[in-house]
Amino acid sequence: MTTFLVCVVALACTANDRIDIADLNTLTIGYGGNEYLLGPAQDDTPKFLVFLPLAKWHTACRTDEHTGLAERWEHTPDRRRWTIYLRRDVRWHDGVPVTAHDIAFNIRLWRHPDLAWYGAYSVDSATVIDDYTVTLFLNRPGTTSMLTWDVYYPKHLLEDLDPKEFFEWDFWTHPIGNGPYRYVRHDRETHIEFEANADYYQGEPSIKRVVITLGSGVSNVVNLLSGNVDVVGLSPREAEPFAQD
Repeated sequence: MTTFLVCVVALACTANDRIDIADLNTLTIGYGGNEYLLGPAQDDTPKFLVFLPLAKWHTACRTDEHTGLAERWEHTPDRRRWTIYLRRDVRWHDGVPVTAHDIAFNIRLWRHPDLAWYGAYSVDSATVIDDYTVTLFLNRPGTTSMLTWDVYYPKHLLEDLDPKEFFEWDFWTHPIGNGPYRYVRHDRETHIEFEANADYYQGEPSIKRVVITLGSGVSNVVNLLSGNVDVVGLSPREAEPFAQD
């Protein structure tokens, strides 16, 4: 089903109106879900706030503008062997560099017998060439779409955890990522809060704080009209009343 993103921006109209600067620096998104929203069990777009894929979808097919963990890549004519050259200026939120060892670790993790159905798709194995180069071996031809959805997690924090408990790791509710926003805190019933990552390789985001509201039993339309959220996803029918606003 098609979904529209609808947002409301409140601006002061007279000299007597006052705007809280903190409000201008905060974006509140009505999303739903639960405290595991950033984990692999839900595997949805909010993960891109905290974690990076190899390539962002809108630039993945361009040869002159690559953003994401990969600076560039190349593949064999049959598109079954992909060599990925990682950026050298991306760090995990705890300051540790993101390397090819993280990519290979994730591939091995996803192919673990207890969760082999998740994540790895057609990737059979990964070989680390050096700290910033990794080769992926596929069992069928791959496309750039395989670079844009999977995000990668820190080897140094997860390698000693039990894969059998993968979907219940505490890490998913207190994640340390490599993306534009850092996890700050959450309330398991109401919201998850993030702050701009000052060390983000593309520069600190201009929106300094993002809040994602969790399932509350209140409709997205009501939350939007009441001013509780700035952005929501609506079905075409729900969005219709906003068409002329």
